[in-house]
Amino acid sequence: MKRYFIALALAAFIAAPGLVAQGVTETPADESVEELTAKLAELMKRASEEMAALERELAKASLAAPKADVVAERVKQIKAAMESGKMDELPEGLREEIKENPGEVARLTGKTAEEVSKLAESSEELAALLRRSPEVLKKLASSEDVMQRVLEKQNAIEKRLAESLRKTEESAEAAKQNVNDAIDVAHVLRAMSP
Repeated sequence: MKRYFIALALAAFIAAPGLVAQGVTETPADESVEELTAKLAELMKRASEEMAALERELAKASLAAPKADVVAERVKQIKAAMESGKMDELPEGLREEIKENPGEVARLTGKTAEEVSKLAESSEELAALLRRSPEVLKKLASSEDVMQRVLEKQNAIEKRLAESLRKTEESAEAAKQNVNDAIDVAHVLRAMSP
């Protein structure tokens, strides 16, 4: 996406002679070509930084955060899957709960709490352990305290996702403005060139 905005700014820079021919020649009298070139470079750098921030935020979240009742329903489905001893995917709230409170899983699997905490750092490794030990899922599902903590963690995760989306929108708007400013400066520079 960053490349798209940079290409857009360069295209505007190349298209500027056409605008000059059409009479678009307003140039600030107090700025030299060097100053405008420096300004263009700075605007493009800021646009690039905003796009990098946007890409980071997009990597964190891809969907809008659901409402609390939707999360509660999802946790209900997670509990039903846990009670059956089979889960297709490991929810982030459950992974965090096991990472923070590895004691029960460690006792049921014969591993140490440190080993379980380390496994919980990777969703894939933890999911593999839980597939090999379905009784762990059943035992965790039977604990109302555990399921309440999973629900709280899942809600917190969803709130972080909503915040990431908000920041993503702000970064996209800032990047768009920087690209627009860069295009304007590129037009002026092109108009000033002989």
